[in-house]
Amino acid sequence: MRLIPDLGIRGINMDDRLLVIENLKIEYHSDSNVFHAVNGISFELGYKETIGLVGETGAGKTTTALAIMQLLPERTGFITDGRILFKGENIIGKDRAEMQKIRGASISMIFQDPLTCLNPLMTVGEQIKEALEIHKESIGSVEHIDQQVNQLFEMVGIPPARGREFPNQFSGGMKQRVMIAIALACNPELLIADEPTSALDVTIQAQVLNLMADLKKKINTSMIMISHDLGVVVKTCDRVAIMYAGEIVEIGAVEDIYADVKHHPYTEGLFGAIPDIHTKVSRLNAIDGLMPDPANLPTGCKFSPRCGHCMGICKTTPPGVWKSGSHSIACHLLVKEGDE
Repeated sequence: MRLIPDLGIRGINMDDRLLVIENLKIEYHSDSNVFHAVNGISFELGYKETIGLVGETGAGKTTTALAIMQLLPERTGFITDGRILFKGENIIGKDRAEMQKIRGASISMIFQDPLTCLNPLMTVGEQIKEALEIHKESIGSVEHIDQQVNQLFEMVGIPPARGREFPNQFSGGMKQRVMIAIALACNPELLIADEPTSALDVTIQAQVLNLMADLKKKINTSMIMISHDLGVVVKTCDRVAIMYAGEIVEIGAVEDIYADVKHHPYTEGLFGAIPDIHTKVSRLNAIDGLMPDPANLPTGCKFSPRCGHCMGICKTTPPGVWKSGSHSIACHLLVKEGDE
C-alpha cells in the first residue's frame, strides 16, 4: 500500500520537472518541545506550471515555502528528512553564498504582508534596484539598471515616476505590486506567492491576481500559490494540493479538486465553509475542532479527531492512498482492502 509521501509524485520525466520535493520533514525546536511542522510531503512542479498549496493556518504551507528558499530560522527550524530538487539538484544544505545566487535570480518569493517586507527607509525604486544589483552579472551592466527598474514599474502598472516615493506613500495594493516587481526583477524560473492577497480588500485582490496571471504568461515562470482561499486557487492554478497538519491529504488537477465527486473529508469541510451567494444562512458551516498541536500529533490519520466519518482504523493507522488518474487522496474511507 502506498503511503502519503507518494501522493504528489506523478512519475514524469525528470527533464520536465522544475521542482521535486520528496518526503520532506521539518521540525521547529523550542527549549521544551519539538513541533512537527511538515511530515513527509512529496509533490512536483513542471515548467510553466502552477500548483496551489491550500489549508488552514498551521498546515505547513509557509514552512514548506521557506524550506524551498532555505530561509528557515537557523536555530529553531530544521529539515530532518527528504530532498528538495531544483532542476535536478538537491538544494538542501547549500551554503549561504550558493543560495544567494539562487534566490531572486532563479527562485523568488512574494511574502504575505508587504507592509512588513518593504524597507520604510528606502524608496521603492531603490528596493527594486537593489534586487537587480545583487544579480547584476546575469542582467547586464549597471548603466542599464535604471531602465530595467522603470520597465518593472510599468510591468506591474505603477508609473515609473513613483519610484522616488517611500512605501508609506503607497496603498496596500500598490505595495503588493512593488513586491511582485521585486520578485520578478530577474525573471525567476520559480515564483512562490505566500498568501499574496490576504492583506488586501476584495477589489484589490482581484486586480493583483489578474496581474500575477498576466505576468506569469509573459515571463513563463512556474509558480507555487499558497492560500487558504479555494476561490483564489481555482483562478490561478493548474493543480492543487490540500495540506493538513503538515501532510498532503489530497492532490490533483484543478478539475479533479473542483469537479470530482470523491474528496478527502477535510477538503469537503473546506468547500462546505465557502459562502453561497444564492443561499441565505445565519452562519457559515465550519469544521469542528481545531488543527492538532504539532508537538503532539494524533496517531493514524491526523484529521481523525475532527472527522465525522472517523473509524477505528483512522485513529491508529496512517491511511493509504486512493488514486484515479492524477487525483490522489489519503483516506481510509476510499482505500479498499487489498489496494496497493
